[in-house]
Amino acid sequence: MPTENATIGAEAPENLLRESLIDAARDGWTSRLIDLSRRNNLLFYKPILSGTLELPITSRMMDFLTGSESLPIGDLLASDQERISHVRAIARKGLENLEEKGLSTLYLAIGRCTWTADDGGRDPIAPVLLVPISLKLKGQDIQATEIQVAGEAQINPVLLHVFHKELNVSVNADELLNLFSPEHDSDVDEDQTDVNLDAILDKLNAVATNVPGFKAERFAVIGNFSFQKLAMVKDLESRRTELLANDVVAAIVGATPPEGSWGGSD
Repeated sequence: MPTENATIGAEAPENLLRESLIDAARDGWTSRLIDLSRRNNLLFYKPILSGTLELPITSRMMDFLTGSESLPIGDLLASDQERISHVRAIARKGLENLEEKGLSTLYLAIGRCTWTADDGGRDPIAPVLLVPISLKLKGQDIQATEIQVAGEAQINPVLLHVFHKELNVSVNADELLNLFSPEHDSDVDEDQTDVNLDAILDKLNAVATNVPGFKAERFAVIGNFSFQKLAMVKDLESRRTELLANDVVAAIVGATPPEGSWGGSD
């Protein structure tokens, strides 16, 4: 009669196959959800006519990021007023996405990373920080359009995924946010609210020295960025144990469920 240990050992290859099939499927689902193609403007940003508005990095912008008050968008444009009319189209697109799709897509993107594409095509340009904003139009006076921070800054989740899965770069989102804004760190005095964009860029340049052509640099743009599928990505990444234990998932990926586990012909 086989011992209990022998029985467990006999089942191990089947369990390992199940794990490998589910892990491979999970990686494939994750990649398709994130979209690593050049259509993704969180990984391959490019200016869009009437759809983006690039801004200079100024002390006024840094002050804006630390406050809760709105201000005329003209205050962030310095002397360059050439494309301010694009604000209207950007605001309308953001409102359309919210009303028709339920998606909040309006962001001020701060900082960018670029590196040499391994396929010889257009190099990635990925925003680093995404700050939710609101834009309130003031009639025909575009200069007076009010801009306001509408939520907490976050690290571009697509960039983080590429760092971890594609570039083998170890970086922590919370650490980056603490470098950028000390108020995210519970050990820092609440009155210290200055933001430091250069600190986060220096950190990225330091940890990605092995990535060909890598450069993190100053940059700011207002536009509509969408990454809502990342919620599903986070579920796939954090619920590996549940996926491995689920017989329906095992069947979907081609692994045979344990005998009798279905509980009936249905």
